[in-house]
Formats: sequence, structure tokens, C-alpha cells
Amino acid sequence: MKKKGQAAIEFLLVVALMLLVFVPTTFIFMKNTQKTNDKLAISKIDRLARLIINTAEIVYYEGPPSKRTIRGDFPSGISNINILSEWDGPIIVNQLIINYTASDPDKEMVYDSKVNINGTFNLSDFSKGIKNIVLTSNRTSNGKSFVYINIK
Repeated sequence: MKKKGQAAIEFLLVVALMLLVFVPTTFIFMKNTQKTNDKLAISKIDRLARLIINTAEIVYYEGPPSKRTIRGDFPSGISNINILSEWDGPIIVNQLIINYTASDPDKEMVYDSKVNINGTFNLSDFSKGIKNIVLTSNRTSNGKSFVYINIK
């Protein structure tokens, strides 16, 4: 009878030891995997934003009715895309702002443009997947040139 009790206790100790090693190792592995996924997504966003800005500058200098379409791979986790533009103030601002929801704190990635840009975006525009981004050179009624960015 004593041998059966000893075997059961030894079995429980082995299982407890395995859990003691396995659970923290799994947690560390999952955390590192998430960090790697976030770095990959941020890298994709950075490459995509720079492509949009560079193409916008090309289209702007070509002038109306110039138009270019580029394809971009949007990763999951983009929560918002916005364009901040002030063309007539003492300080001219043209920025493409992309918000990314990471596992750690949310990130706001800001990309400055040398040319006037404009555009509005819906939630479906920056959902995960490959999208066409259409950049069109336009003029306002008072003659200011700008590039309109549209995601399809």
C-alpha cells in the first residue's frame, strides 16, 4: 500500500515540475512572437507610407490630370489613417498619419510630405489585405495644386 502512495506522489511532483517549466516558457514564447509580429506590421506600414508619400510627390510634380495607382499590403492592426493638411497658414503642414494598435501601447506613425496632400478614408479602406491606392493630381478653385489619395 505504501508503494502505491509513493508512486502517486512522485507522479504529481513530476507533473508539477513539468508545468512549472512549461507554463512560463510558453508565456515567454507567445510574448516574443507577438513582438515579432508587431515589428513586421510596423515595417510593412512604414514601407507602405513611404511609397504613398513618394508617389504623391511624383504625381504632384507631373501636375493635373496626372494619376497613378499603386498596390499596398495593409497589415492587420491599423486602426486609423488620417491626413493632416494646412496649406494656407504661416506653417504649411502635410502629414499622413497612421495609427497602429500593437500588443503594447498604440503607435501613431507620422509621415511628412513635401507636397499638398488630401484624402478621406473609411474603416474598410485600411482593413487587412492588398488594396489599390489611387493618387490623383488636382487643383483647387483658387489654383493650388494637391494630390488626392484614395484607397480602393
